[in-house]
Amino acid sequence: MLTVMNKDPSEAGDRSGDAPTEISPPPGLSAEAGPLFDLWNAKRAGRAMPARRDLGPVELRPWLAQIMLLEVIEGGRDFRIRLLGTDAVQGVGVDVTGRMLSEIPAAPDLLVRFLAEYRAVVASARPGRALHDYVSPTSGRRIVFERLALPLSDDGTTVNMILALRRDLIGR
Repeated sequence: MLTVMNKDPSEAGDRSGDAPTEISPPPGLSAEAGPLFDLWNAKRAGRAMPARRDLGPVELRPWLAQIMLLEVIEGGRDFRIRLLGTDAVQGVGVDVTGRMLSEIPAAPDLLVRFLAEYRAVVASARPGRALHDYVSPTSGRRIVFERLALPLSDDGTTVNMILALRRDLIGR
């Protein structure tokens, strides 16, 4: 189930202009994923969301093995996987860097969930958290993982990339 942080009516701003001064982490976010959310939140610097250029590899070093960087295609019709960390590759079972999310080797119902979760982040321009429990089609193993999806925007309004952390809890 995906939890996307919705706007609190008390927050100032909207997607088309002023950014809220504070965004809370998604409910249920683990202590391990919390620092990445905190970095994303700090990099907003008064904007609705940071741009990709605001987050460099040195700052992302603690999570590099577990992150995915997805390019939003046609407003969320699909997502191109631009970066896939080594732990995430092992979780998927194959390196799908450069491929569309809709093309990854996963059960069709799981792909529908993944696409819906990322589309919710694009539509809301807010971080989302999901917990997944499934059997890998490539390894046959049960996998449980947490995903934190953080929207990025070059223009401060339109989500054009998503930085996602995949943290395995069981399996691989």
